[in-house]
Amino acid sequence: MTSKQEKKFANIADEYKLAERDVSLPLAKRFTKKEMRELICKLFGNTSELCKALDCTRSQLLAYLEKQPDLKQDMKDAREAVVDKAEKVMTSLLDSQNEQI
Repeated sequence: MTSKQEKKFANIADEYKLAERDVSLPLAKRFTKKEMRELICKLFGNTSELCKALDCTRSQLLAYLEKQPDLKQDMKDAREAVVDKAEKVMTSLLDSQNEQI
């Protein structure tokens, strides 16, 4: 993890007071749907980063999302948004290179 990622994670941990949450509780009891949506958006649907922020395993997160289809869709939407942004940046870079030729 880079220092920039560590700083972002620390900010998220502070914002959601993750250290104060009982990790023995299931995700549904530790976080509200609103908090989960916010984390999904802030972390762009990145499963690994979400697991770190939520202090859970990948299988725990995926099992939780299977029970919450609306949050599962939020994950898909967040990932698609990142891909759309990446495509936009790449397209603009390609366009600027074509203009230089």
